[in-house]
Amino acid sequence: MILSTMNSIRLNYLYLLLNKFIIIASHCITIPYISRVLGPENVGIKSYTMSYSLLFTILATFGLFTLAQREIARNRDKVLDYSTVFWSVLISSFILISSFLLLWFGFVLLVDKYQLYFFILSLSIFASFFDITWFYIGFEFFSKILLRNAVIKFSVLLLIFVFVTSENDLILYLLILCVSDLCGNISLWFNFKKISKIVEFKNINPCPSFYIKESFKYYIPSISLSLSIVIDKIMIGLITNSEFDNGIFEQTANIIIVVVAIVSTLNSVMAPRMSYLFNKGVLDEIEQKVHRSLDFVLFLVYPAIVGLIAVSDNVVLLFLGEKFYDVIDMICMMSPILFFISISNLVCLQYVTPSGRISLTNRIVCLGISFNVLLNLVLIPFFSVSGAIVSSLVSEFIVSILYMYISRKLIRWSLLFKFSFKKIFACVLMFIGIFLFKYLYANIYFVFMQCLLGFFIYFSVLFVMRDSIAIDCFGKFLKILKIRLD
Repeated sequence: MILSTMNSIRLNYLYLLLNKFIIIASHCITIPYISRVLGPENVGIKSYTMSYSLLFTILATFGLFTLAQREIARNRDKVLDYSTVFWSVLISSFILISSFLLLWFGFVLLVDKYQLYFFILSLSIFASFFDITWFYIGFEFFSKILLRNAVIKFSVLLLIFVFVTSENDLILYLLILCVSDLCGNISLWFNFKKISKIVEFKNINPCPSFYIKESFKYYIPSISLSLSIVIDKIMIGLITNSEFDNGIFEQTANIIIVVVAIVSTLNSVMAPRMSYLFNKGVLDEIEQKVHRSLDFVLFLVYPAIVGLIAVSDNVVLLFLGEKFYDVIDMICMMSPILFFISISNLVCLQYVTPSGRISLTNRIVCLGISFNVLLNLVLIPFFSVSGAIVSSLVSEFIVSILYMYISRKLIRWSLLFKFSFKKIFACVLMFIGIFLFKYLYANIYFVFMQCLLGFFIYFSVLFVMRDSIAIDCFGKFLKILKIRLD
């Protein structure tokens, strides 16, 4: 048996939080550098071409890794069962990725524009062959993922600063990104034998056809956010034919995605745990954990939205430069999407996917994506990037409302108002505090101080108002401090 007892949720959350911190730190370093070195047009080309490779990667993985993560989590106590899952998923992914890689090369040979960039990006699809992150997540080995990402991100930063030094280095930049993905996925196999007891292939009966068929149910929920952003990028490029507009949307989406990653960390940690609990049938514990997660997600998402709006101008001008000035308004316009995505992720990752009730959510996500495409066709020709953002907001709003509806029997959504009141009040005071000091200076250190000030005001107000999450966090902090002092 690989795991006799499950890792602590708090420890796993810490691992994923550190992982998100590494991603954020690398973004905070590379985004300003790349924006200034390559410029909006090259950033737009990178955004447009990579959106196609990402689309093919999404199609190639086919929701298989989401299903694999769930099945590994459910069967982690049975060596033969999780071994069957492992080999079945591995064979299935080889079949699917090989098929879409051939289609990709056919696509690349047909296009005239950016063909060299598309050939380079083939490596990112090829890297999917070696991706077994789902195995580590299923067993809650988040520390291994953290170590891998830390090494890869540091290497990427070093290579970018050494080799990407002018507007002519876009090819080198794409090569660095693609090769790092490939190396990162291959590195997961180095520790594989040390932490696993996979039964030999000859002793099991893998069933790839079943997993390919079954993974389709998990396909749409697992790609909803990625696919929406990819569609937006492709449609902006095709309709406006403007690398600059795609560059503006790329940097706006990058900032939003980083914040989404922070807010959704708990959902990622809880997903395998909820699969385990659903398999055990402990519904009372599931309901309790989902409601606690909802409170915590709201604790994070409200200040994230308000903080983004409050510091967007200083962040954009300092990190991206004046050429990306339009990103300021786009961030303010797009920031409410954080709330909709957070609610959708909570329901999808902690209820729908672990319980295996996928059919309803497939219809919901398809409806949201359809609305996004239709609204893009109407709005992008007139409003360009702003039109794409409005389309995304409307589609994510529809998806979140429908998610709330299908989960109403497990989640008491009336608690949303109870959990929100204190947090929204604290956010108003936080915004006032940040706004009063935002024009004193304009440097990176001051932006950091703004964030600290905002956090201090927000947390202090909630603590005074006896918000349960704030009280719990403060108690945990005192406990850790006491242990350190002892």
